[in-house]
Amino acid sequence: MKSVKKKIIIYLSVMSLILLFISLLVTPVFPSLPITPAYPYILIFFYLVTLLIFYILGRSMQKRIGYFVNSYMIITFVKLLVFSLVILAYLFLNKKDAIPFVVTFFIYYLFYAIFEVIALRQMSESTK
Repeated sequence: MKSVKKKIIIYLSVMSLILLFISLLVTPVFPSLPITPAYPYILIFFYLVTLLIFYILGRSMQKRIGYFVNSYMIITFVKLLVFSLVILAYLFLNKKDAIPFVVTFFIYYLFYAIFEVIALRQMSESTK
């Protein structure tokens, strides 16, 4: 299980760096695309939230399945609530950058959500 967690952290770090690199390239090459200047902070936010989620869910996988399911459901609800609050707070504080921020946030969210599903599947297979 520890080797799987290390792999997941490495893959998460690599994916985050790739997303950063792509964002750095897209910004000057396609200036008409709606990318917020806050994208590095969004990436750091998603990286840290994902690490925290894997830490909590990794510990809950070692207990009974019902505990893991409850933890996953609660974490997903809290995560979506926090993400919504972050978006709303940013929109309230920076109305000019609203659409680029939401588009960038959503694109990063898709990448991290797909990664989370794949990584959780790998973690669950390693505990069997």
